[in-house]
Amino acid sequence: MTAPNPTRTDVDPGRSTGGDVVWFPLMWDLTGRNVVVVGGGGAAEEKVNLLIAARADVTVVATQVTDTISDFAAKRLVKWVKREFVSGDLSRAALVIAATDDDDANSVVHAEAESRGLPINAVDDPARCSVIFPAVHRDGPLVVAVSTSGAAPAVAVRLRDRIAKLTRGYGRWLELLRGFRSQIGSRFATFGERRDVWYQIADSAPAFDAARSGDEQIAGRLVQDVIDGFPRSNGSSASPVMLRSPTGAGDTVQRAERRIGQALEGATAPVVTCSMQLGGLVLLDLVRRFNPDVRVVFVDTGYHFPETLAFRNRVAVEWDLNLTIATPEFSVADHESQLGLLYNSDPVRCCALRKVGPTESVLAEHDLWFAAVRRSQGASRIDLPVSLDHRLSNGKTIHKLHPLADWTWADVEAYADQHDIPRHPLYEKGYSSIGCAPCTTPTFGVADERTGRWDGTEMNECGLHVVNDTGEAR
Repeated sequence: MTAPNPTRTDVDPGRSTGGDVVWFPLMWDLTGRNVVVVGGGGAAEEKVNLLIAARADVTVVATQVTDTISDFAAKRLVKWVKREFVSGDLSRAALVIAATDDDDANSVVHAEAESRGLPINAVDDPARCSVIFPAVHRDGPLVVAVSTSGAAPAVAVRLRDRIAKLTRGYGRWLELLRGFRSQIGSRFATFGERRDVWYQIADSAPAFDAARSGDEQIAGRLVQDVIDGFPRSNGSSASPVMLRSPTGAGDTVQRAERRIGQALEGATAPVVTCSMQLGGLVLLDLVRRFNPDVRVVFVDTGYHFPETLAFRNRVAVEWDLNLTIATPEFSVADHESQLGLLYNSDPVRCCALRKVGPTESVLAEHDLWFAAVRRSQGASRIDLPVSLDHRLSNGKTIHKLHPLADWTWADVEAYADQHDIPRHPLYEKGYSSIGCAPCTTPTFGVADERTGRWDGTEMNECGLHVVNDTGEAR
């Protein structure tokens, strides 16, 4: 690692200058986004060429520029601000390029970019870079980026050139396949089916060879043959073996319906808790078949993923839910100012204050509680009873029912696919159990659905669904 320049007071002395950075690869749509390039020499021209190709809105700030940049400005492909950089030039920027030969000027640009939280690339100055430019090969929709993390950019260029030879014809292939996306999206109901058919198409050497040789008609027919011949399941992405419940999927649903109907006969104030995960929505759909106006409780801890809140709002409107949003006594700001980041230091207490307590305050108004907890979710729930008398913190007892206790994840998916139950968007990003953002990580299909909750700790329950060996809560 190169030692930071001691004269650069704007650079954090503890920050890497490139050698030990773990760079995160990212494809970014810069169409119409303002990119400010400070400097007008050869290095700036190289970046401006790339940015114009990416359809960015480019502003060049420099007293002098190359003939090429001047020509770009005359053709209105870029905006040229003919002066030195001044404070405020980055007010509209999405990305900043510092490409001057003046270290002091680059320092000023870097300082303002950092103060505004803007990504910056300082040409040949890794200490001031929060983004770097890889060597890029483009062929139609195909974009291959190669980086050596700043170790040897020339090597990245040579690798890019080799990759370009290996991938010749892929641009034409991808243009062909783009036309099949809509058909596959509408024809196959689940993510798993769509994924599998795309892999089968990608592995079709005859179709690829035809596309690469320019015979799009034959290539298209071969791709269509793959789609038409792909075996579709009954709507679930799970394997046929997984779909079989001990007594059959139909019996599984009927048992749940019987449990719900019998419980509602003796209840005057039922309630369903729902975190907007697939099992909860399946349960909610079943309960609403008996009681369309049943009260639904969602606890907003203040730490949810934005995707969860947006999805909750969408479902609440589309399903016309009788929704109650339970909230903690204190805002996140007040909570953290008084107690710090409890989700790091004491997650049990954090859940008690921000999830269990607010939920129980609503449950206290009811006599029957439906929850979508299942035995197959993990070891902590393997002995889950179908029903129990749950004692709340205030001493009140509420009857709690787990109609899906004996359901597998495959059962949940099969019902969801059959009844068009919407899915939380984070499932497609590898999450299998979705709670608060700081305490939830992707699991990418491991057997225990709840492995990603409170990852790295011994905690596996928030406390709301804990059952002791007597069959009672707590």
